[in-house]
Amino acid sequence: MRTWIVAVAVLTLATAGIVMAQVVPVAIQVAPHTIALNANCTWVTVHADIAYSVVDGATITLNGIPATVTFADDRGDLVGKFDFDVVIEGLAPGEAEMVLTGERTDGTLFSGSEVVRVK
Repeated sequence: MRTWIVAVAVLTLATAGIVMAQVVPVAIQVAPHTIALNANCTWVTVHADIAYSVVDGATITLNGIPATVTFADDRGDLVGKFDFDVVIEGLAPGEAEMVLTGERTDGTLFSGSEVVRVK
């Protein structure tokens, strides 16, 4: 089976046929916005413009890394915290795209990305 992410749709080709699922885009903010590879940090924190009440917290990932913890901010939106040391594995100085993905409680997929500086 092969999976491609194309704009706002995920196409999965299987031997039984083609399945299409809509992916809702969400705005995200990654902190720190500049990731220092030698920093003594605990978390990479992502704020997403989606209500936490409609999110299945167990499905939240950042570049494929599961969230260590998820919760609602003061506005009720999703916040995910990710292990800093795991997130920086494989990063090199320059820029890196951070992609947050997850699933709403109704099964709808969502995704957002932001480019951060790496030094």
